[in-house]
Amino acid sequence: MSKRVGIAKERELVHKFSKAGFVAFRIPGSGATGLPDVVAGNALRKLAIECKYSSYKTIYIKRKYVDQLKKIANKMGAEPWFAVKIARYSWFFMNIEDLKKTKDNNYLVDYESMKIRGLLFEELIS
Repeated sequence: MSKRVGIAKERELVHKFSKAGFVAFRIPGSGATGLPDVVAGNALRKLAIECKYSSYKTIYIKRKYVDQLKKIANKMGAEPWFAVKIARYSWFFMNIEDLKKTKDNNYLVDYESMKIRGLLFEELIS
C-alpha cells in the first residue's frame, strides 16, 4: 500500500468521527514517532487508533505497533483500537486482545475474525 493511500484512509476515518460528533485528527508521521494514526474523542471517550488497510483478507501487524499503541493509549487515558479495512469492505475496529498472535510473536487479523470480533464504526461509537 502506498503512503498516499494510507493517508487517505486515515483522513476518511477522521471525517467519519467528525460527522459523528467527535473531535478527531490525524497525526502526520505517526508511524515514525510511535504515536497512533488517529486520535478521536468526545466528552465520554478518548480513542487512540492505529489504522491498517489492505486489499488482502489478512493483515499482519508488527508487535512494535501493538506495544506502541498500548503504551501511548495508557499514557493519555484512551482506549487503544486497531481500525482495519480490507478493500471493498467496511471499517472494523479491533480490540488488541482480539488480534491473533503469530508464531513469530507478531499479530494478524483476518476477515473472518473481523466479522466475529470486530466492531463496525456505528457499534464503536454507540
